[in-house]
Amino acid sequence: MMKFKEFFKKHLGDGILALALVALSASLLAYYLLPRNDSGDKYANVYHRNDILYEKISLKGEDEKFPIDIENDKEHIHMVVELKNHKIGITYSNCSNQYCVHQGFIDSTMQTLICAPNEVRVCIYSLTPSHDSEIEI
Repeated sequence: MMKFKEFFKKHLGDGILALALVALSASLLAYYLLPRNDSGDKYANVYHRNDILYEKISLKGEDEKFPIDIENDKEHIHMVVELKNHKIGITYSNCSNQYCVHQGFIDSTMQTLICAPNEVRVCIYSLTPSHDSEIEI
């Protein structure tokens, strides 16, 4: 009996840490597995530098390509944002690394496309409030 008490005293912190990790993992898993409220009209906003709204695109529209041409102080920014199967993606950019093109297509309000060299981001938001709506900080 004495060994059990000594063991419990010695490893109490480990047990608490293990329970906290299990609880955190379970809550994250539940958050990602619960259905989201994506039933409302969703839009993709294309922002350039300092949250200047360049384009607003409805995800309910027909498949279409939207050219983005921005005259910057340093250079001309040319990108193509494409709406395909109610998802939005960057299919062309004149930036050097092309990471934004390789991000693929998105359709959830929890996702954002970013082109860091061109200072352009594409955010999806829904008109109906949901627990995964875009939060601006």
